[in-house]
Amino acid sequence: MYKPIFTGARQVEAFDYGTATPFATTSQTFAENKYYSSFTVGANGSYRNVVVEDELNKLDTLATTATGKGFVRYVNAIADSTNPAIVSITKGASVINGNAAYATVSEFKTVDTGNVVLNVSVGSATANRTIAVEKGKIYTVLLVGVPGSTDSAKAVQIKFIQNGQVTP
Repeated sequence: MYKPIFTGARQVEAFDYGTATPFATTSQTFAENKYYSSFTVGANGSYRNVVVEDELNKLDTLATTATGKGFVRYVNAIADSTNPAIVSITKGASVINGNAAYATVSEFKTVDTGNVVLNVSVGSATANRTIAVEKGKIYTVLLVGVPGSTDSAKAVQIKFIQNGQVTP
């Protein structure tokens, strides 16, 4: 869900729920009539915010020309700045396939509806998942974890959220 924000230079902060203490702060200039997403990435006491403009007006145009499609992007929040993640998103053919540096947020890509296969690897750590993409819906795939972690809760994983929906 997108919330209104005042335009201009603003601080974006992530807080520790228990102490209400900020642990990641960044400055971002917000423009009028634009949409933004903020992601906090990091591990082991080293965190930062990544703010990106969501080009929803571009998706409205794509929804008109790409009827029956969904939209997918990824955020590489796998805490390993030395090795880029190898990301693959496929639906019959490759939608996204390539290297993604830590804290990278891809553009939204058009994808056929139905089951979409997601794969990520960083060094020897790998994860895969299949999600069902629906017509006109917008998804953000979250690549998270710490490579080499022996804690299953911190292992490399693929999660996703549905951002919203566009209609032609």
